[in-house]
Amino acid sequence: RVLYRLLSGMHAATNTHIARYYHAPSKRKNRTAWEPNLDYFSRQFVGHPDRLKNLHFAFVVLLRAVARASHHLSTYSYSSGEAGEEERVSVLVKRLLDTPVLRSCGPLFEAFDETLLFREQQAPWWSLKKQFKGVFHNVSRVIDCVSCQKCKLHAKVTMLGFGSALKMLLLPLELLPTAISRDEIVALVNTLAKFSTAIQYVKELTSLHLADFARLAAETSVSDAADAVAAAALSRASVASMPLTAVAAATAADAAAAMNSPTTPRPPTAQASAGTRLGTAAAAPNGLASQAGGVLNTASSLQSTLPLNAGFTQQLEAGAAPGSILAIGSSSTAQLLDTSLLHLSSLSSRKAIDAHTETEAVARALHLDLRVLLLLKHFGNSPLADAHLRSALSLPPFIAAADSTHTLSLATPFSSPSTAATAARRDAQPHGAAIDGVGSGSALQVDKGSVAEVLVIGSGVAGLTATLRLLDGGARVVLMDKEKRLGGNSAKASSGINGCCPTHSRSDKNAADTVAAFAADTAKSAQREPAGLIKLLADSSAAAIEWLLQRTSIDLSQVAQLGGHSYARTHRPSNGMIGAELVYALQKEVKKYEATGQLTLLTGCSATQLLQDASGSVTGVAYIDANNAYATLHAARTVLATGGFANDRTNTSLLAAYRPDLLRFPTTNGEWATGDGMKMAMAIGAGTVDMEHVQIHPTGFVDPSDPDASTKVLCGEMIRGVGGILLTPDGTRFVNELSPRDKVVAAQLATGAAAFPILLNAAAAAEAGKHVELYTRKGLLKRLNGVSELAEFILNPPRFVETNGSATATALAQVLSTTLAQYNAAAAAGADEFGKRYFYNAPFDPDGAFVAGWIVPVLHYTMGGITMDSNGAVLRADGTRILGLHAAGEVTGGVHGHNRLGGNSLLECVVFGSIVGKALAEEVKQARALAAEAAMAGGTGRPAGAA
Repeated sequence: RVLYRLLSGMHAATNTHIARYYHAPSKRKNRTAWEPNLDYFSRQFVGHPDRLKNLHFAFVVLLRAVARASHHLSTYSYSSGEAGEEERVSVLVKRLLDTPVLRSCGPLFEAFDETLLFREQQAPWWSLKKQFKGVFHNVSRVIDCVSCQKCKLHAKVTMLGFGSALKMLLLPLELLPTAISRDEIVALVNTLAKFSTAIQYVKELTSLHLADFARLAAETSVSDAADAVAAAALSRASVASMPLTAVAAATAADAAAAMNSPTTPRPPTAQASAGTRLGTAAAAPNGLASQAGGVLNTASSLQSTLPLNAGFTQQLEAGAAPGSILAIGSSSTAQLLDTSLLHLSSLSSRKAIDAHTETEAVARALHLDLRVLLLLKHFGNSPLADAHLRSALSLPPFIAAADSTHTLSLATPFSSPSTAATAARRDAQPHGAAIDGVGSGSALQVDKGSVAEVLVIGSGVAGLTATLRLLDGGARVVLMDKEKRLGGNSAKASSGINGCCPTHSRSDKNAADTVAAFAADTAKSAQREPAGLIKLLADSSAAAIEWLLQRTSIDLSQVAQLGGHSYARTHRPSNGMIGAELVYALQKEVKKYEATGQLTLLTGCSATQLLQDASGSVTGVAYIDANNAYATLHAARTVLATGGFANDRTNTSLLAAYRPDLLRFPTTNGEWATGDGMKMAMAIGAGTVDMEHVQIHPTGFVDPSDPDASTKVLCGEMIRGVGGILLTPDGTRFVNELSPRDKVVAAQLATGAAAFPILLNAAAAAEAGKHVELYTRKGLLKRLNGVSELAEFILNPPRFVETNGSATATALAQVLSTTLAQYNAAAAAGADEFGKRYFYNAPFDPDGAFVAGWIVPVLHYTMGGITMDSNGAVLRADGTRILGLHAAGEVTGGVHGHNRLGGNSLLECVVFGSIVGKALAEEVKQARALAAEAAMAGGTGRPAGAA
């Protein structure tokens, strides 16, 4: 997080300077000086207050470094050979060290302890310090690719400045005189100046932005005034990170300006008030905070700042009747609005709500929606405040016209024109499904005759299987994925899919295998009983394989025995990688339905929130579309197939919440594996199970061209299944390679080694086929001849691996020969000291051909997830169903327990994707039949059974 905030701060500083000096002087355009670009500034920071916070954070880090190294900086010799230069620079440096800013930060700096930054360091290969340093090196390499020499120079100076600051913070003080060069001090001071001016420019650009908005607001018609005020409030809260009172004051000023339009008659006092505020906002926007109390705590100011129903203005001056629920224009209104916005600001700053929810909530609050105002007042500090708020926003606003008591009544719900239009469109769709634009004013165009009856979020094997089952069953489906390409992590799977036991895959390797044995193996690894979801998985496995073979073009002719399995039951293609082949086969069949209009594909769309009706049933999803605009999709049935969180390093990280000790490990998961579906379901009360059980896979390839990469290519378990063996850097074996994954990882960590060679002989490499070809082509595996070349390979490991420095290739080759001889003897005997009983493709000829690579343990899979029943229906923590919501795949928990067996992930996706897809397809048929009966009963003349 520290590293991210530093880099984000650098980015913010650079963008601020670009925004400030965007337009060059031009005689043709009558520009005599460099001018700012407020649109560019808004695009960078509106809706992203974290970027400006990170700018300040990075600036504080620089100041802390200067303060810590103050003695060294004050005594450093700044001589450059020019007369008087050293004295002048020394005076300037001492002036810097004596600034009020540094003096005032003194007590704060005493609380810093940079030594805690890398306290999780436990082994060389996952050293946080090395990763931290590596990222800076990688950024420097990227900068070398920049063609503009000025840009490159500025970037290099900034990177060097931060590198100098980190050295000053992390090195012992006594080492600074010899460790810090003149160039580093120069870079540090220049970087400090760059950030200081960036912070000043933020203030300047924010002022110009507010003044510009005030000008636009004055030209806004009354009908647009409320939306303009809401946008302004959000803009200021995001851009300037103002205190809430300042935001409210600015909102009042802008509303007054908008309301003072000559097209709308206003009371004279209101017009005068508005004019005064507009002038103040335009002339001195930095003084808004000091005006906040006066603006918000008087009836006359609220009267001129809130968009009220026609006819209110004269009644307001008379005041509200005693005992009213909410008197418009009274101090209680101001206090309620202020309290509600305060809670809303707190939810936003904690990242408890997304930008879409924040935008809508601010607008509803400023419209005096009592649902939102009272909820935030009474539940704003509740741990479930975000969930309550989303529920309130899913309902129509409560904004009533004034009655004779001049109050807002809770008696009648009121829908704005936009809300009413949305409801009307939704009601016009079959089965309550509709797709609407949000914020942009335009709806996402979907054929009204093919609106989704089911929404599937996620396009891995679970999502594709559910979708295909639904389409085959006649349902209309919208399939959404946040990536442009379908497949997710499923496309990266390599070991295979389990099945016990289809007829075509029976052989002497699994003749005695049974469904009960498969369930027992799965339960043993999970540390659970072979019942419930585990039994359902095993019972359904053969049918899952048969369905794939019959319904798609997938080849599953190869069968191997993976770790933790009693028999060979893991199926894979002979012509490629199982994940890529299976995703291709499924999406090929799914996409055939696009031409008929039965399927709508929405790629590049990120779901952000599940929508619910008043009863708590899920009615669709809010999302960010491919054009980065907010939208909602309403559907009668929603299926989550969004995967796990094994690469969740976001600021709402589930990995950090449940297993922070594992953050140091690299991962095999794509950047999309951030637990989005789990978070959305948890936000509406879904239960969770086994969230702390995160699988570390023992074999992720170390890429020699990028050994420090945080994302690794998985070395599939099949490589060990065909006979691959694991070695220490000393050339010895240490584990039964076919043990369950958690056992292999425990043995790896017990050795203390940073990485491990994995070795295949010619027979094993031949059986692995395409896998070895692919990994060799990528440079992850290397072909070798005999133990002498293998010894040379091991003695030249990735740079973070420590080997026996005194070992020679000859000595290591002898150790390797002994290790292989012992392995061959154990294979002949049928058992070894580690409990291994299956020795596929043994023996290993010490003079024969080998294929070898380096591997490390990697984050691979999250066993935990949201709770579901045997039909895939999502359950609350109390075991009740959340109507309208189903799930399948890694997003769910309860199937794999403590540890997942290899090959069970794809099986789970197909089994539970099929269960959900078939069940919902049948539900759609029943709903259509009921609709047809209702239509006939209503005298429409439509035949029974018509959709």
